[in-house]
Amino acid sequence: MTRHLLCSIGTTRYNEASYSLDGNTYTTRFAPVALARLRSLHGWQATVLATADAMQCNYAGLEQELRESGVEVLAVQIPVLSHIDLACSGGFVSH
Repeated sequence: MTRHLLCSIGTTRYNEASYSLDGNTYTTRFAPVALARLRSLHGWQATVLATADAMQCNYAGLEQELRESGVEVLAVQIPVLSHIDLACSGGFVSH
């Protein structure tokens, strides 16, 4: 059974950061990559949610680093919503 990591990427310029877990540290621009390295997610599949702009800005770098970590990658393009409100019921309502 394949295990899955669900993550997203945006259009922000991601700077390198050091992530630590259980006494180990890994430095990367992407938190999902640090998780894959620090938790040994080799053989897992990552589903990356991204808008078209995010795909252009950051997806290639994230995909490359995840693959180098032994994680298969599937991109899912999501729409840009101009406004999202949390409804009282806890659901998302787009306008």
